[in-house]
Amino acid sequence: SEMCIRDRVHIVWQDEDGEDIAYTKLDPSLDDQNGDAANPAAITLVDDTTLASGYYYWNHPRIAVDSNDDIHIVWNDYYYGDIYYMKIDNNGSVLVAPTIVRDASSLWYSRPDVAVDSNDNVHITWNDDWDTDKYEIYYMMLRGSDGGTLIDATRITPDDGKKSKRQTIVVDPQNMV
Repeated sequence: SEMCIRDRVHIVWQDEDGEDIAYTKLDPSLDDQNGDAANPAAITLVDDTTLASGYYYWNHPRIAVDSNDDIHIVWNDYYYGDIYYMKIDNNGSVLVAPTIVRDASSLWYSRPDVAVDSNDNVHITWNDDWDTDKYEIYYMMLRGSDGGTLIDATRITPDDGKKSKRQTIVVDPQNMV
């Protein structure tokens, strides 16, 4: 029989000392849930796993889980501004290796965010001053199976001299972004 793998907790983070993007998976149902702290060893399904390493300026990883329980991850390169995308399965195995989806050499601290729709396509948003007076919000859509571009970088906010920053993204049940 097929085991249900829902209700798991996926955590992705930046390890500044090790210059890595890392992953852990937890199952809170393995704890007695009596109000005290859990034993980390008892609830950990996938221990700290390095997904990408070797570059100190990687930061602000964000994740979204699709209908296959695969995890889509975006982060930015704090120094150069590039936005990276990768996909892993729910055991931390790499399905799509870290790939630059937005090469923006003038971009600084873009804070990308990610969401997945019911077709498992990937939606990414970030702030950027690549071709505008101030930071503006951009959007792109990737094919969830392989990370291929479906909609390239598209500026969403007007170039009005205001700083549009700290964006987040979500897809509702009607697949509206």
